[in-house]
Amino acid sequence: MNSLSVSLLQFILVSLVIVFSGSRLAKYGDVIAEKVGLGRIWVGVILLATVTSLPELISGISAVAIIDVPNIAIGGIIGSCLFNLLLITLIDIWYEPGPVLSDIEKGHIISASFGVILLGVVVLGIFIERTFSLFSIFWIGVYTPLIFVIYLLGVRIIFLFQKGKFVEFKGETYKKIPLDKAYLSFGIHATIIVVLSLLLPQVGKNLVVLSGLSETFVGSLFIALATSLPEATISIAAVKLGAIDLAIGNILGSNLFNIFVLGIEDIFYTRAPLFSVADPQQIISSLVAIIMTVVVVVGMIYESKVKRRVGWTTILLIFLFVFNYVLLFFLK
Repeated sequence: MNSLSVSLLQFILVSLVIVFSGSRLAKYGDVIAEKVGLGRIWVGVILLATVTSLPELISGISAVAIIDVPNIAIGGIIGSCLFNLLLITLIDIWYEPGPVLSDIEKGHIISASFGVILLGVVVLGIFIERTFSLFSIFWIGVYTPLIFVIYLLGVRIIFLFQKGKFVEFKGETYKKIPLDKAYLSFGIHATIIVVLSLLLPQVGKNLVVLSGLSETFVGSLFIALATSLPEATISIAAVKLGAIDLAIGNILGSNLFNIFVLGIEDIFYTRAPLFSVADPQQIISSLVAIIMTVVVVVGMIYESKVKRRVGWTTILLIFLFVFNYVLLFFLK
């Protein structure tokens, strides 16, 4: 077995364990949410989205602070946003009543819109840094505080919008699971994800060296795929339970938190403002993510008028996703 095969095997094994612990983490997060009386929509947009984005957070910090592969970190975040949006197509195919975007609450448009705004900040930040070199606060780019402010504003507006729509629940779904056991299990699986996520950038760096692919491509495809697996696991489980809004809320909320993670990575990358060393190809993936998010928003508004087994948005999202990686591959 050659070195490249070993690296791929390591990637697969780490990814499988992240999937398992991600699903357990989501379950016990839901247990905690139920027993303390939180709303399920809020759980999807904030709690589950934050929990399932732990791999992006930890692997990103490891990539910039330990392994020194900033473009794997950035590519992993943007690629994760793309994979999350692709999950909507899987949900749409799985969802039997018809186009899934026609049956979800229109309040998700708020989450999607803030996702577009944050991705727009990323595009502008990379473009201006690479062209003019922005003023920085020590080593931190001026766009990082803006990312933090927009994210927190978005979370606040989503909370206020949903506040009058959900009622507290303290259901009986997990009545056999004690709260202290839920806290313990949550902590154990969170620790497993943290440890394995620290390994992902090194595995990604090995793939870059052995395969000849670019950091941007490996980060945007392989690392993004691995760190997006918890979102996929939870979203599919939510669809099986009929909790469509929980699934979509998890996806769009994860994208918001992912861009927030870019700001955190900028703080940990002390060599220079993070976007000043970003590969210009990151702009391509960011723009595709913006277009895919806009397609989702249009689908929420328009799909309700056309009842089909699979929505037109699914076809367009798949095309945009594939187009992005074909373009990145040929630009490597």
